[in-house]
Amino acid sequence: MENSSKPTEKKSNSTESRLIPFTIAGIFCFGIAFVLGAGSWYLLGTNHRLSPEKDTATIQTGNQNVAVENTAIENSNVVVSSAPTASPVAAPTVEIKKAPAGEIAIDGGVVELGGNETKLPASRLSVEPFAIGETEVTNAQYAEFVEETKYKAPIGWKDNKFSTGSAEEPVVNVTWADANDYCRWLSKKLDATVRLPSEAEWELAARGNTGFKYPWGNGWNDEAAESAETKGKIRPVKSYPKGRSPFGAYDMVGNVWEWTSDLFIDEFGKPVLREKTIQRIIKGGSAQEKRDTYLFIKARRGTPEDFKFKLLGFRYVIIRK
Repeated sequence: MENSSKPTEKKSNSTESRLIPFTIAGIFCFGIAFVLGAGSWYLLGTNHRLSPEKDTATIQTGNQNVAVENTAIENSNVVVSSAPTASPVAAPTVEIKKAPAGEIAIDGGVVELGGNETKLPASRLSVEPFAIGETEVTNAQYAEFVEETKYKAPIGWKDNKFSTGSAEEPVVNVTWADANDYCRWLSKKLDATVRLPSEAEWELAARGNTGFKYPWGNGWNDEAAESAETKGKIRPVKSYPKGRSPFGAYDMVGNVWEWTSDLFIDEFGKPVLREKTIQRIIKGGSAQEKRDTYLFIKARRGTPEDFKFKLLGFRYVIIRK
């Protein structure tokens, strides 16, 4: 019995010796698989980010390839839209043509007309916002109107041209109708309503919200306006910056008289005629008036619409649409 068991023991030992190489190979393969799997997970895992140094990815978006440089890319978080981005549409710009005599915005307000200085009962008028010419209309500005429309030139011009050196002086020798015709022409140029100011608008532009006698204050200043006491000479517009009104308008007192749109009426509200001709109110005095007669804001005169005078011009009001 003892002799019969020995061959079986030898056979078992032989089988175990043959399995050892397979076991070692299995362990080795498992180790390699483990290392490769861990490396792949590290390189391609969803939580790993590419280095920002010159890393470039190309992403297919519809029919376009979008190159992305120096950008951290996450496999599960990158979303690229192929829809075109709409460009912001800029609002159309509307060109505002500036008035040739400049324009000053007036806020509007309440104006007191009349009173002791005018021998008329005082009245209060509400004025809507408007803009007014910074200066009186000049010879150069009126010449453009004459040339373009073939309008009759003022008295004193030769060959439809003003005298040398007077381009920036106020245009004079124009009737009330001439001034209105210029305003209608300029209205088309500016695409706005251009007209002569009312007396209330004129005074508001000259005085502002102050109670001044003159545009610059309550005391006369020879450096603010020309008068008969100085040289009484018509000057180019803007020659007296110290005489500007609170809103910034030049020559509202002195230089030349200015037409307004208002009728000249009596204390009963009836138009005052001169030789059967309607009269309009003129304002501002002229360089040849004495300080205490017509050179203050409330001063006014009635003048026939067809009157031409070497000391009478105009400025205009602009109402934007």
